[in-house]
Amino acid sequence: MNVLHISSYFIILTSFTLFIFLLSKWKLNSSVMIISWVCFSSGIWGLASNFISTIPKENYQLAYLWWKIGYFSPIFGVIFYSHFIIHHLRLNKRFFIYSIYILGLISLFLVWFRDSAYFLSDISFVFNQFYWHDWTIRKNPIYLLFYIFFEWVILVYTFYLLLREYKNSQGNKRNQLKYLVLGSVIGWIGCQLQYAVDFGFFLYPYCTFFIGVYPAIWAYAIVKYRLMDIRLAMSNAVIFIFVYALVLGAPFYVFFLGLKFYALIMGIGLASAGPFIYNFIQRRAEAKILEEERYYQKTVRALARGLVTLQTLDQVAHHLCHSLRRLMSISRAAVYLYHTDEQSYHLQNSEEYEDKPCPEEISKEDPLIAYLKTRNGAVSAQEIHEKRPEFAAVLHNLRAEVLVSMIHGERNDARLLGVLVLGSKDFGAAYTPGDLDTLNFLSGLAAVSIEACRSIHATTEKIKEEGAAIRRRSLDNMVSTMAHEIDNPIGGLTLMGSMFKDYLSTNPPGFSPEAVAETQKKISEILECAERVSKIIAYIEEYSRGGTGRVGSVDIYAAHEGYSILHQVISKQYRKEAVNYTEEIEPNLPMVLGDKVLLEEIFANYTENAYHAVKRNNQEEKKVALKIFRKNGNYIRIEVVDNGYGVVGKPKEDLFNVPVTTKGSMEGTGLGCYRVRQICEIIDAKYGFESEGRDKGAKFFVEVRVAPPDTPKNETHLEMRSDWFFKGKKNAESEQT
Repeated sequence: MNVLHISSYFIILTSFTLFIFLLSKWKLNSSVMIISWVCFSSGIWGLASNFISTIPKENYQLAYLWWKIGYFSPIFGVIFYSHFIIHHLRLNKRFFIYSIYILGLISLFLVWFRDSAYFLSDISFVFNQFYWHDWTIRKNPIYLLFYIFFEWVILVYTFYLLLREYKNSQGNKRNQLKYLVLGSVIGWIGCQLQYAVDFGFFLYPYCTFFIGVYPAIWAYAIVKYRLMDIRLAMSNAVIFIFVYALVLGAPFYVFFLGLKFYALIMGIGLASAGPFIYNFIQRRAEAKILEEERYYQKTVRALARGLVTLQTLDQVAHHLCHSLRRLMSISRAAVYLYHTDEQSYHLQNSEEYEDKPCPEEISKEDPLIAYLKTRNGAVSAQEIHEKRPEFAAVLHNLRAEVLVSMIHGERNDARLLGVLVLGSKDFGAAYTPGDLDTLNFLSGLAAVSIEACRSIHATTEKIKEEGAAIRRRSLDNMVSTMAHEIDNPIGGLTLMGSMFKDYLSTNPPGFSPEAVAETQKKISEILECAERVSKIIAYIEEYSRGGTGRVGSVDIYAAHEGYSILHQVISKQYRKEAVNYTEEIEPNLPMVLGDKVLLEEIFANYTENAYHAVKRNNQEEKKVALKIFRKNGNYIRIEVVDNGYGVVGKPKEDLFNVPVTTKGSMEGTGLGCYRVRQICEIIDAKYGFESEGRDKGAKFFVEVRVAPPDTPKNETHLEMRSDWFFKGKKNAESEQT
């Protein structure tokens, strides 16, 4: 017996023990299956080296046969190891995996083709103990290429991926990867020192012990840091060994004491009771291990029932994130809800231990979203990665362990309202089937709660809109009445001022010529102010009564002048935003087809939307510009340009419909653009917008047709009472003359 023989037993013991144990746990996840094949490959090498170390020198052919059998391990051990690391790290490297499996099959074929003449070539009896592969005899280039590619290119690349992930990891995951790295280094050193003998460096292969060490290190990581969370599997295995050691051991002990009859009776009794004992202890152990999980699962179900009492989306999202992260002891919880205005799923709320923030949104067009629409409830990232490896980058960016689809409706009416993203558990624990069942229950009630909150919000907004419309009509009547009541004393002041001015023109006694001139100057200023006030009141009263709806010839400058009064009110609401408002109005524009008051509404709605859009612009000067110019011979174009948050993925037909808006979900109703559309349909004008995307501003426009020369004017249905007074005064003077 030599050292190689002893080390082979150690390799067989550690490798096949871990392989057999993991063999029955393949249902946990595919990582368990792949790592078990890594251990199987090592076990094959231990088995082959065990036979090789005992074959005498004269039995060359038998040693050569076992070398060909043993080379299953150097080929597929490397392949299974690389596959396991890439799969465990959830990297999308399908082409790489397929390629190395193909190369492995080719190499295995060469091992057995023509007695391995194109691969192993020959072996030599070394250390006067056993046969070993000797490349130096024939110097086969195929074997050299195999060695370089498998042992250096594939393994070094895989090890680089493992080290990169270890460097970026933290917490329990870092501990898991630390033992994977340690086991990989020890196993790799053990292999490379054996290859030294192949190339003529006669180092006794004491290093074969290293090949038996790395499965033991990985087994330690599985138990200590739950590398693949097989706590129940470990407990079941221990219970099974204990129970059946008792069932088999006690009768044998009695048998060796010479009590054969009692040994038979005891054996029958314990064999019958064994399954019942095992099931009893196993249930008690499982209840103890899962005691904490079942407690928080019960609490999460209570939390789910409480969701239906919440009334806003922010409350639902906060409640989900805060409660799940605390109850389930997970690294992160994030809620993404669908926003129709952005055509994407926006981050509504998140809580996390980690420093790296969650992505702000997930596009509606992302293939992962399409996949989640087909999965109502919870699905593990491991399962998604196995079925759809192309999602690896997205899952890594989200750092998700479980994704929960919150779907409302059935079949054709089903809508994905949101996605709940859950991170890893503390200490690397896996999500159990009970966890997933609980999250499935939660997803249904969460979807109902989200839909209810949106319905409540829509109803509230509708009530506000209806109330606003009622208040608007009431306010219009009140404004019209107040304007009339204010304008009456203004008219009286104008009349008395004019009469006093006329009296002073008669050179009344007691007034010096200088006093008369100064007094007349002040009276003229008073009359100008009164006329200005009367003009403003007339514009307000005109606007409060609305347009006539009759299309006629309108002076675009008059419409702009009326809008200027409204703009003073609009700009005061956003004074603290320090918006730079400018106007560019082309001179000598012709009359247009329309209604003066309705054109004023277009100016006001577009401008107020622009002011609101620039509120979020914190990086540069806030700008809003009104432009009026002749586009071509037939149209006058009205543009309102801003450098606000822009419009993303929104067609014109959607944006100008009720109640679509580019504002946030809680910031506006979207009725401004809809009103512009209504007006444009009345006056037969074109409307639309232009935007280069998010945070790049927007340009909203209306193109009004130029009025033909014979078009009747759309007269203003109110005249200023100061004008009535001056017209009446002139008529009275002409009659006296």
